[in-house]
Amino acid sequence: MHAGEFWIGLDFVHQVTQSEPHLLQIDLLDIDDNYVSMVYDGFLIGGKDDGYRFYVSISSKFLKGIRKDLLLSSNPHWNITELASIVLRHNRTKFITSDHINPSQTSSLTSKQQLFYRECSTWFRSGWWYVSPTRSSIYDKAPLLDSCRHLNLFQLMAPLESSHDHLSVKWNNWYHDDGDGDGHTPRQLRYIMMKIRPDNR
Repeated sequence: MHAGEFWIGLDFVHQVTQSEPHLLQIDLLDIDDNYVSMVYDGFLIGGKDDGYRFYVSISSKFLKGIRKDLLLSSNPHWNITELASIVLRHNRTKFITSDHINPSQTSSLTSKQQLFYRECSTWFRSGWWYVSPTRSSIYDKAPLLDSCRHLNLFQLMAPLESSHDHLSVKWNNWYHDDGDGDGHTPRQLRYIMMKIRPDNR
């Protein structure tokens, strides 16, 4: 396994996924070796002119009961469909970096709201398919960190604590349920693996 991070590039992923339907599989493993595996269909990354837009849906094969193995976990009591559905909030969003924001995505936002996009991208130390804000009150009343959590619901870099000493990978709605926490603290993850393949089954 590759030790470290490798960014293959959105142009390449666009070229691969536009040619035929693809599945996206996301595997999560937390620091206590609990795991979740989720498969999505309709995965596509748009081209440069489309802002490298992210397209995805929960696999219809799972929803119809045809493929029960598309959403798996180490705990049968977890609502994996709910965990998986958080990704759908990012469907059709454009890729945003701290130095580039698509005008078509932010034309209806105030300058203050657009600033949050840039600051959140800097805070998370990466570009991402940030969710477009729906409530202006988020930006008027919530601290920057809480606002970023609204924009970045599923994420690879997620500093959800007040200090940079607590930086870790998290999945925003996969909470601790061992009774030691408040039930609203996302689990710290050992790794996230994202894989794609043609949807030919």
